[in-house]
Amino acid sequence: MNKIRLVPLAIFAVLLSSLQVAAQAGAYVSGAMSLNDHGHQVDGDALGYTMAVGYRPQDGGFGAQVGYINTGSTDVSGLGDLEMTGTNLSAVYWIPNNEPRLAYMHGYVKLGIYNIRATVASATANSKGYSAGMGFEFRVKKNLGVYADLDGFALVDATDSRDDTLAVWSIGARYHF
Repeated sequence: MNKIRLVPLAIFAVLLSSLQVAAQAGAYVSGAMSLNDHGHQVDGDALGYTMAVGYRPQDGGFGAQVGYINTGSTDVSGLGDLEMTGTNLSAVYWIPNNEPRLAYMHGYVKLGIYNIRATVASATANSKGYSAGMGFEFRVKKNLGVYADLDGFALVDATDSRDDTLAVWSIGARYHF
């Protein structure tokens, strides 16, 4: 066998082993239903959903998560229905849990940046800024957990310079690879 044929085989072996390490290190996907509080300018809350992919270190520490948010639809006084969709990129600090009897429970805090588009009637506005959140996960199986978290977004409407907030309360499932 010549050396040229060994190079692709070696590259494949390295890639395969790196995928194995990434899976053991804590990659995950999650999905949740959310109750969204749009702040003081909206009449009531809306049901929506969130989805995310991320990386979680095995023994606590910093990871990362990228997510999608859809706040559902809610009425804005005199203007029509408000819908918000967007993305969020967060650093996630998984609080270390060194108690063997409680190894199935994990808390975390998040700090990130977001890009959200809001639509009311035919008008749209984009908002970019910082987000913060916290949550708790309870593992029901080795690779499956249920979680609850709260994410907060400080929204700025570029069309009228009004500040507002968005609070997203989520309950969902997270699958760890």
